[in-house]
Amino acid sequence: MSVQSPQPPNKAKGGSPRPEEAQGPAYDPFGIYGTRSAQRILAARRRRVVQKFAVAAAVVALIGICVGMIFVPPVSLIKGDQLGVVSVPSAVPVAASDKEGNVLLLPGEGGELLRFDPQKGTVVSCLNTDFPLRASPVVQGSVAFVPSENGVLTALDWRRGKILWQRATNAPLTARPAAVQWQTTEQQELAVATLPAPVAAVDNPVNNAATATPIAAPAPRTHLVRKTHKMIVAGNDGGFVVGLEMGTGKVIWSRRIGAPIGNGIVAVPTTEQYKTPRVLVPLLQSAGLAGGLWCLDAITGVVLWKYPRNNHTPSPQVAPPALDIEKGHVFCADDTGTLSCLDLKTGQKIWKKFAFSRNPHANEIVLLRGEPLFRRYKFGEVVVLGGSDGMVRCFTANDGTLLWQFDAGAPVRARPLPLLQNQSDSSTRELLLIGCDSALLPVLDPESGHSICNLRASAAAPFGVAPVGEQLCTVTTTGVVEEFVF
Repeated sequence: MSVQSPQPPNKAKGGSPRPEEAQGPAYDPFGIYGTRSAQRILAARRRRVVQKFAVAAAVVALIGICVGMIFVPPVSLIKGDQLGVVSVPSAVPVAASDKEGNVLLLPGEGGELLRFDPQKGTVVSCLNTDFPLRASPVVQGSVAFVPSENGVLTALDWRRGKILWQRATNAPLTARPAAVQWQTTEQQELAVATLPAPVAAVDNPVNNAATATPIAAPAPRTHLVRKTHKMIVAGNDGGFVVGLEMGTGKVIWSRRIGAPIGNGIVAVPTTEQYKTPRVLVPLLQSAGLAGGLWCLDAITGVVLWKYPRNNHTPSPQVAPPALDIEKGHVFCADDTGTLSCLDLKTGQKIWKKFAFSRNPHANEIVLLRGEPLFRRYKFGEVVVLGGSDGMVRCFTANDGTLLWQFDAGAPVRARPLPLLQNQSDSSTRELLLIGCDSALLPVLDPESGHSICNLRASAAAPFGVAPVGEQLCTVTTTGVVEEFVF
């Protein structure tokens, strides 16, 4: 029996098998002719397209980095110069001055108020309460009003370290007090000297009767006298706000609000429009109060208005508000990520904006615990504040439009510090210095939010920078006082 060799299948033009022979085992042993090969070819093509796109993107990014390094000036880094070492601060340092120069008053965790001289680098203890000083003192000339966690407000002559008076409030004082000053006009009578009756002449009885008539006293005259009144208003964690006479510490009024006071009370200066002195009190949330901002009459302690009014909207406010006295606006931020603009007279809401998280899918709420800064620039009026997410946000003061935001890299709790930098052409440049929970403190352009330079401290400087005369000083979390020059 002869065995015939298999004949090759007939091929169509071009060398491809005919359709009727496409399913032959010699060409498609798995019965799905051409399918797997086409998938491999398409996958290879896709890989090559992706590789080409990735290479092109890398090249474009590399070119962009090179162009940025060439044409965009790098952000300069300015390191601080160590001036001295003090104890770890517990609140924002405050600058004070006397005839001998400028000093920095530093509240500490150990209950001491230290006086640091940046020129000499010397440290002197002014007060020791044995309780942490959680709030900054208020300086009025040679007197510093120091709140303490033991609930005692101390009027201290910081130059001599002498206690003038102390007043207990029965709850921890962790809020910065406010100094209130106003003037009143009173009428006072002038003392007018009266002429004595003339002595009658004995030898002239005719004139004796005429000269014996008494001279009528002139009518008393009055004049206006301006009297200056000074008061210190403090609030404690027990929800009490008290008004004290600045010179003696005498209690003028006391009011129970029912919620702990925020980080600081703000006094409203008296003007022609706001003749009655008033104070703004930020409130935390409590069991019976949703927080918010209350406005009190500084003379009597009477509540003038509340925000929010319904007491149903949570609005725990930690940071003190900012003021626009000229237009009568109040800017306050709270722990719900809300920045509100209120009418100073009535407390009515003008606009309300929210600080949204950088991650749109996150449910985290931005805590706005940085004290807002209101500032008028040539390009407009703005409100700048920081949040717990490390973002610094700039809003227009008129309608709350977000102009720019900058990532400081760490939570921002300090108030932005406006600065003026002298230029070589005798002009000045507006700058914003941002203090945050980091050793790197950015300096920004207030109009665009772009970084101008960075100040680097030896450790984190959460309290920002304080101007002490012509020096810019900061205190780190390690107790080192540093100076920046730029």
